[in-house]
Amino acid sequence: MNDVVQPGHYSLFTDKTAIPTPLADCAYPASENFYGVLAVASLSSQNPPTIGGVRPKAGEPVYSVNVIRFDPGHRGRDDPHSNVDRSLWFRGENGQAYRLSFDEHPVHFRRLSADTGLEVVLPHVGVPNRPSGPLSDLSTGAGWQNFSTSFPPKPMGS
Repeated sequence: MNDVVQPGHYSLFTDKTAIPTPLADCAYPASENFYGVLAVASLSSQNPPTIGGVRPKAGEPVYSVNVIRFDPGHRGRDDPHSNVDRSLWFRGENGQAYRLSFDEHPVHFRRLSADTGLEVVLPHVGVPNRPSGPLSDLSTGAGWQNFSTSFPPKPMGS
C-alpha cells in the first residue's frame, strides 16, 4: 500500500481501469456506478489504539480504503444517491494483515440524478477533486478524523 499512498496523505483514483494492484481485489460496483476509490494512510503511532479488537503494529500506518459509488435507489431509499463503502487495512502486532469493513455506513449522500458527475459527488463526501494531497485537505465526511486536536487531553485527576 505504500506505493499507493504515503503516510499522512490521500490518493484518489477515478478511472476504474487505472486502479493500482494493491486495491485490485476491492469489491467494485459496475462500471456505470463507479465514481472512485479514496485511499488514505494515517501517520504511524508508537502506541496505536485497538481497532476491532486488534492492535495495529506500532510504527506502521493504518489505511482507509473508500469505494465511492452511485446507488440508483433501493428499498427504504428510492431516490438516486451516492454511497461510500469503507474499510480499514493494517498489519497487526502479530504481523498478520487485517481488513475490517463497515457493515453499512450510516450516511447516504445527497440525492443525485443518474448523470451526476464527480464534480458534484466528491464535495458531498468531503473529498477534493484532485489525485492526491495531505490528510488536512479531507473533511470528516471523507472518514478522516484528526484525533490529536479533536479530543483535548483531560486534566489529571478527572
